[in-house]
Amino acid sequence: TGTPISHVMIGLNNIMRATGYHKKAMLTSVGSVACNLILAPIFIFYFRWGISGAATATILSQFIAMVWVVHHFMQKDSFVHFTRKGWKIKRSILGNIFAIGMSPFLMNVCACAIIVVINNSLQTHGGDLAIGAYGIINRLLTFFIMILLGLTMGMQPIVGYNYGALKMQRVRQTLKLGIITGVIITAAGTFFMEVFPRTISGFFTDSDELIAIASRGLRICTLTLPTVGWGVVISNFFQSIGKVRISIFLSLCRQLFYFLPCLLILPVYFGQNGIWVAIPVSDFLAFITTTICLLVYIRRLDSVTC
Repeated sequence: TGTPISHVMIGLNNIMRATGYHKKAMLTSVGSVACNLILAPIFIFYFRWGISGAATATILSQFIAMVWVVHHFMQKDSFVHFTRKGWKIKRSILGNIFAIGMSPFLMNVCACAIIVVINNSLQTHGGDLAIGAYGIINRLLTFFIMILLGLTMGMQPIVGYNYGALKMQRVRQTLKLGIITGVIITAAGTFFMEVFPRTISGFFTDSDELIAIASRGLRICTLTLPTVGWGVVISNFFQSIGKVRISIFLSLCRQLFYFLPCLLILPVYFGQNGIWVAIPVSDFLAFITTTICLLVYIRRLDSVTC
């Protein structure tokens, strides 16, 4: 029931951020979460609605946020606002929307398929404990990916605007800053995962056996985490400037062309460790591919600047 509300709110909030109202967009997200934190305990404990109370609190919070963003786009002084002509669907615009959104869509589809393969492989080479360990590792990796996605979401409108205005020097500066920030964040993650794997794994479980498996897997999987920071920023950079084919290629490259073959081959020879090793190997191969694509395109940016 609340899906349309959620999609409208998220979609319009992204447009708000892309058109330069980044503070307003941030307030929308923070406000929605704050409302949820306030309403959820009231509905769950005071009214005793249980799970339905939690769902109601979420939908109501998103509805409030949706009203806020709709009100923003109804104001004529907004850079982009609702008009009667604007409701007419144009194939060219719709095509561009689908093209740009295809990269993250395919990446998510591949990620879902990969998780199925990983779980089946772990069931064969470790059982339920190995699957539980991967659940811990995946949550920790997702934490850093979410930070990177937040970074790239803030970077995209800046890159897109300056690329359209042919201000290539600012495009390069933004890209450079994004890469440096992304690598620093993920390098910090690698440091903590390598030095304190048991402590971090212990936040999720009390089982010594599960902690041991998760710790070993965590240290292997995060060896090349900084290359992920590099790759995510660059892939989203190409998406920001409308280079859809390159962005899609880079999105599929790591998951489909490198990770899946490694995941099918390495466990045959190395068992459970082969599953963990498949992650840094595919990350490093994707890093090389991404770097080559970036260097080739940077030369084109230089020619445009000249």
